[in-house]
Amino acid sequence: TNPAMGSDNDIIQLNVGGRTNIAVLRNLLTQFEGSMLAAKFSGRWDDSMEKDRDGNIFVDQDPENFMLLINYLRMRMNNQLKRVPNVHRPKPTYK
Repeated sequence: TNPAMGSDNDIIQLNVGGRTNIAVLRNLLTQFEGSMLAAKFSGRWDDSMEKDRDGNIFVDQDPENFMLLINYLRMRMNNQLKRVPNVHRPKPTYK
């Protein structure tokens, strides 16, 4: 195990746009290897990430939109086929 990396079972406390009651497992956020999300939450950068006064990692995003992503990742992780029906996929928020 690389000591610079976090453990898959680490619980990460997030502050997303001011909403602070968000807790996720590290492996939820790192399940897409090579993604920016996986790189950010690999554990390698934990000490340099922006945190609020309570130590929660700050994510400057709209909490409702971010929770759509979290819920999608949870459904995907809990689905053994690693596929989520299109109806449950978050809609892009950009054009």
